Amino acid sequence: MFSNLGGFQDVLKLRQISKPEHGVKIFCSSQIPWRKAAISKRPPDIYGVGLNYASHALELGRDPPVKPLIFSKSSSSFCTLPYIVLPDPTVEPKVDYEAELGVVIGATCRNVSEKDSLNFVLGYVVVNDVSGRYSQFEAAVGGQWSRAKSYDTFRCVVRDS
Repeated sequence: MFSNLGGFQDVLKLRQISKPEHGVKIFCSSQIPWRKAAISKRPPDIYGVGLNYASHALELGRDPPVKPLIFSKSSSSFCTLPYIVLPDPTVEPKVDYEAELGVVIGATCRNVSEKDSLNFVLGYVVVNDVSGRYSQFEAAVGGQWSRAKSYDTFRCVVRDS
């Protein structure tokens, strides 16, 4: 639905076609107080793997990476639906989304073998991974992956309760 957003005008169009029964409210960051969109508990660490599908890398006009491209996201990027808060379009004009499967690690661990890795998984969560493509890929800003993925509320998760 967000694919190929060129700026705030597209967000306004999206708001016009969004149906209230879907339960998703879309706002620009200047339209809603931060506390209303935030949740009380945030994970301390959020990591992602970039361009983890060859087809997605090619879709973005990039070669698939030889090794995993790991990036971090700030805890302020974490929120739960129904709020998706977009940054000011003069700061980030190219907003995009990806549906992702998140893995929740439920215990402290380090250097875990592949054989034992699932023993540390608490569960899984559906994630709306929002990206600022301008910050992520444009030479003018130096390709800032963490910045592009860490705007407030850019990691929305779906809760079932």
